Amino acid sequence: MSEENKLSTDLNVEDVDTLAVAEQETEAAVRAAEATEEEGEDFLAGYDESNDEEETAAPQVADEGPVIVFDHVTKEYTDGPEDVDNQALKDVSFSINRGEFVFIVGPSGSGKSTLIRLLMREISPTTGSIYIAGTDLANLRNRQVCKYRRSIGIVFQDFRLLEDRTVFENIAFAQKVIGVPSRKITKNVSKMLSMVRLRNKYRSYPNKLSGGEQQRVALARALVNKPLILLADEPTGNLDPTNTADIMELLEDINLRGTTVVVVTHNREIVDSMQKRVITLREGVIIDDKKGGYDRG
Repeated sequence: MSEENKLSTDLNVEDVDTLAVAEQETEAAVRAAEATEEEGEDFLAGYDESNDEEETAAPQVADEGPVIVFDHVTKEYTDGPEDVDNQALKDVSFSINRGEFVFIVGPSGSGKSTLIRLLMREISPTTGSIYIAGTDLANLRNRQVCKYRRSIGIVFQDFRLLEDRTVFENIAFAQKVIGVPSRKITKNVSKMLSMVRLRNKYRSYPNKLSGGEQQRVALARALVNKPLILLADEPTGNLDPTNTADIMELLEDINLRGTTVVVVTHNREIVDSMQKRVITLREGVIIDDKKGGYDRG
């Protein structure tokens, strides 16, 4: 897979001009990340994070209330057969408050993937509105969409790491793209590596890591910019039970630090064991929304 494909989340924009700008940013960020790793190798070896005054945590938000709102959202795909129901989501409404931990569950074809793509502003609703921290996503211009995606943390089932970059570089990349100074990047990356328990792996490449370790790198990359929201799309789908439990423990710790966590999953065991809020989708409709386990209906 090419580096451009690996970066599709950041570079999936809607016009040629915006794509060109994003590609230039990416090339510059990769070059900067290379320089940052050279600086970071010596610094990490003797770095004592306990000396820092800053805490690695989600942004402190003074006001309360919903950070995610779906207001009568319908998404219809127009490229399917006319005799088939092409509505992936049908008049869906819900809100998620700051600091909540929410599972989105449902069988294949229930609309979970569409919901995540809408939250990422990869697609837009056919009708209805989506608000993130009070901002209507429909009002974002193309250039603002790129910035918005970089302001939220996203973790995927297939990790989506840069295979030719070290653990350090993969995490540092997210900071370089938004222009964080190199010295500060080294400190922030070190904190993230400690949180996901990978400080001794910072010079390793993804192909030298286990699946659980790769997902922890992906989590660190998603969190290094201190997002208000973390979206996790089947984050344990490729992991064994031991690594699954480890990742879910990290997600719960992240949530306790103040980050709103939304997890799309089909894993009944983890949903039942964690007893968080569960939104259940079926055929594009919310059929249940409650705290507890996986809906058995």
